[in-house]
Amino acid sequence: MTPKRLFLTSCFGLLALAGTARADRFHLSPPERAGKMTQGEADVLEGVLLSEEDGMLVIRVEGGVMRLPKDSVHRIEKDDLTAETIEQREASRAEELAAANRARRQLVAAEREQRAKLRSGRAALREAAATRTAQPVEAAEAPALIYDPVLHVVVPAEADAGAIQKELGGLIRRDLQKNARRRLERR
Repeated sequence: MTPKRLFLTSCFGLLALAGTARADRFHLSPPERAGKMTQGEADVLEGVLLSEEDGMLVIRVEGGVMRLPKDSVHRIEKDDLTAETIEQREASRAEELAAANRARRQLVAAEREQRAKLRSGRAALREAAATRTAQPVEAAEAPALIYDPVLHVVVPAEADAGAIQKELGGLIRRDLQKNARRRLERR
């Protein structure tokens, strides 16, 4: 048999098998892990087993055909679903899926547009920063301060006697409060 004829024969065989194949439920997680899951269903894949090749399972699922390593499947349950039923589901949901795809494409386009605006805004900021020139600013004069190391007081050089008395009064009051606390602690 020629390679071309062998290929055609295997394709027709797969098509015949797909028409009569029954759906299976492929459990991908062991029962211990599936029992610990709190929401939804354990890792279960629903489809029709088309063939087994080189340790891989060829499975027809909604949306197409997938290959799954045989050792990743813990258990297979037989079901009444057929490949034709899967195709009918796909056909009935085609409009719904097309609408979902259109909505997804619109979201992706909006996100791209937003990212483009953000990039152009950043580019404008970088350009503005690159073309900006330094502007001289007059420094404010700091008031002259005088520190008295005996009294531990800093007062402006132009301070009047009232400001100095006020500062000293606060220091004396704090000192008196510290001394009073120390006396109370000693008792």
